[in-house]
Amino acid sequence: MNKYRTLLDSVPVLIWTSDTNKLCDSFNKVWLDFSGRSLEQEFGNGWTEGVHPDDFQHCLDIYISAFDKREAFSMDYRLRRYDGEYRWLQDNGCPRYDTNGDFIGYIGYCLEITKLKEAEHKLYEQNKNLEQLIAESTYQLTEAQRIAHIGSWVHDHQNNELSWSDEVYRIVGLKPQETPVTYEDFLDIVHPDDRTPLHVTYNRSIADNSNYDHTHRIIRKSDGEERFVREQCINKRPAAGRAVKSIGTLQDVTDLVIKENALKEYANHVVTMIENERTRLARELHDDLGQSLSLLSLAVNPLKDDHPDRDKIQIIVHELKMNVDHMMESIRRICSTLRPALLDEFGLIAALELQCREFSKFSGIPCNIVISGYNDDWCEISNRDCSMTIFRIVQESLNNSMKHAGASRVAISLGRTDQSVSLEINDDGCGITVNKRSIGKSFGLIGMRERADSLGAKFEVISKKGKGTSVRLVIPCKCREVSG
Repeated sequence: MNKYRTLLDSVPVLIWTSDTNKLCDSFNKVWLDFSGRSLEQEFGNGWTEGVHPDDFQHCLDIYISAFDKREAFSMDYRLRRYDGEYRWLQDNGCPRYDTNGDFIGYIGYCLEITKLKEAEHKLYEQNKNLEQLIAESTYQLTEAQRIAHIGSWVHDHQNNELSWSDEVYRIVGLKPQETPVTYEDFLDIVHPDDRTPLHVTYNRSIADNSNYDHTHRIIRKSDGEERFVREQCINKRPAAGRAVKSIGTLQDVTDLVIKENALKEYANHVVTMIENERTRLARELHDDLGQSLSLLSLAVNPLKDDHPDRDKIQIIVHELKMNVDHMMESIRRICSTLRPALLDEFGLIAALELQCREFSKFSGIPCNIVISGYNDDWCEISNRDCSMTIFRIVQESLNNSMKHAGASRVAISLGRTDQSVSLEINDDGCGITVNKRSIGKSFGLIGMRERADSLGAKFEVISKKGKGTSVRLVIPCKCREVSG
């Protein structure tokens, strides 16, 4: 027994033993030094007097349960040290058996884990603060998404799992986290007419590993309302291989689309009013002032024969007639600029060809025009507006090439493709700086863009300093088949 006691006292951990009645019957010297109490004081249940009151019942429940089942156990509790300070211990106990295999009690050892508990508590507080920060950030992000009508989503391609933020659910008319969704579920929400273009565009972005930006319509699940949304995303892929994940946003842009459509309608209305006013002015100049000048010219002719000072009056009448003819030519040119009669009478092709000839004659700059796959019955929808838009953009572009570009040649191409008509005007001039600020200061460019917008056309100006300028227009029209 003394050897056994000596062995227990030499171990640098707190050791205890108990009998079959759950009473502690032995403590090693390390335990007694730690508690500052005698063996007699600790004996039986005396040691429990040092257990922290908040930990007592917890320890007792674990000990009794393990003892009754003859199972090993491990528990943490605070025990009062000799100086009155409570220290954390990890108590590990296991059942003891004699050489005959009969149960004779428990033996346990305790490790001080105060520093570990302090570290755990510190980590817990940090995690608690982090969780609070995450919760606050999540709330702020959710509120920001709600206010801006922008939600976020992640598409896992391998598992076909689609994760939505609460705002995405709200936009599509579902309760947040109502049901797990797949890509096919989202396609079912997309407007039937937009479903295929969306699917093709999205898959192309995945295959090309390019950014995705697409505006389309959805049918809300909650009320069946048609809404416009804008989707943007980037694709994530390993070093080599197909993209495995898409991360993006979904924004409700219905109000913006409505406003843009209203602006386009207004722009179209303004353009129509301007053209109507040009027509009225041209008609009045031609019918009123033009006819008056013609009558004046006819009235002047007899003067040169009837006046006594025939030679002198002939000179005056000749100069007067030349001025009248010049005024009539100016009026004709102004009328043509205001409203080209050739466009109404003979069509766009004839008007453009004449415009190019007059431009070359007046400026000395060669202007070549190429027309392919096109005739004057090219568009079923608002042919007059489309033709006028093309004519005015050519007119303004030629004016810019002559006045500002210092070009030595101009080339114009007009052609028809499937469902669209395209126009391109190129010059080899000095070029311009093309940005929102420069376009905002150029009334000519503003006018061309507004005309294009009124038709839902794509308009762009491409230029580089010293490399010339290209003006491009694509009008999406439902074109008739060109015969011949």
